[in-house]
Amino acid sequence: MIEGESPRAVALAAAGDAISDDSDSSLAEEETENATRGLTYRVSNGKVKLLEGGMGQFVGLVERRLERARREQDKVSSGG
Repeated sequence: MIEGESPRAVALAAAGDAISDDSDSSLAEEETENATRGLTYRVSNGKVKLLEGGMGQFVGLVERRLERARREQDKVSSGG
């Protein structure tokens, strides 16, 4: 949630896609054009860090963490 921003506009700006429903497409395009890009922060180990890469960087961090967790789970499951 970004303070002072429409959640829908932020979601559309982050996704870079307009809503496929024709009745809402002009509204979605207008909200996307007027939306300001928010900042993405990561809270880890009691510290707050600005992610320069935005949500894309955050998603990458989460994907790497999940992959490590899967490898650890596979190691435990295989008895290694």
